[in-house]
Amino acid sequence: IYLDKGDLEKAMKYFTRSLEVKEEVGHKIGIATSLINIGEVSRQQGNFSKALEYYENGLNIYKEIDSRNKMSEAHIIMSNAYIDQGQYHKALVYAAKGLESAQEMGSPGLIRDASKRLYDIYKHDGDMGNALKMHELYIDAKDSIVNEKNTKAILQLQYKYEYENKVAADSIKNAEMQKIKDAQLVAQ
Repeated sequence: IYLDKGDLEKAMKYFTRSLEVKEEVGHKIGIATSLINIGEVSRQQGNFSKALEYYENGLNIYKEIDSRNKMSEAHIIMSNAYIDQGQYHKALVYAAKGLESAQEMGSPGLIRDASKRLYDIYKHDGDMGNALKMHELYIDAKDSIVNEKNTKAILQLQYKYEYENKVAADSIKNAEMQKIKDAQLVAQ
């Protein structure tokens, strides 16, 4: 929250504390995530060498535990730091690695993020052919995410409708059974 609000000092404080706690309990994926987050604060503070050091350390842990999803995220994040420094060639390498692993996993969110980054890089470099390909991939991934959300929403509405109909039918059935019981009691 502090990072999103731009309060980098407090964000760094809490990410550092998070790292300490994760190290105490030996939670490797948490350690790596905290390192990436500290790197992100450092990047936003303009300390790119420190940011890249944290990113690399986090990425190495993700590799160690074979978290391909997190490795893809880390590659995309690292490409941002290289873009910020104007090192588009290195940014291209990391964004391409992020896209490759995102596509292997079939992760539309990561494909969207990596293709957007690659679009920006190719556009900057004047490679309009590849920029167009990445933009199209970005749009497809974004649409896929929207379609998935819409499908989930439709299924939720369908289940809710079926449930409410069943409840209503059960309620009517119970009311009729109660009338029969009441009539039997009156007759007795």
